[in-house]
Amino acid sequence: MQCSAALWITGAFCTSLTGGVEALAGLPPLNLLLRRLSERADYRFATLTPTHPVRAFLSSFNFGTIVPHPTLSIQTMSEPEIFRTSGTLFESDTNVLSLTETLLPMNPLSRPGV
Repeated sequence: MQCSAALWITGAFCTSLTGGVEALAGLPPLNLLLRRLSERADYRFATLTPTHPVRAFLSSFNFGTIVPHPTLSIQTMSEPEIFRTSGTLFESDTNVLSLTETLLPMNPLSRPGV
């Protein structure tokens, strides 16, 4: 699909090499694009306020100050349920511990006029 989009953007022939046409069109490789989107989701997740409703579905080390959901929280799921279920929430729940940069959602330096 990305090759078709690159061919449409550049107007190249369909027999052109995919990598070259994507480079000319300025499209990053899909694996790098997906990795970047995943990392951004992790950082957005890390900056949620402690009382954000999404935190009710997370494991115990990411709850914040909110009460966990009684049936849908990752902490209340069994191991087979966790292995069958996947998605951004599960990945971000584990990846947030490996983030090295400290992000403040209400950083004092981000105020207008500073």
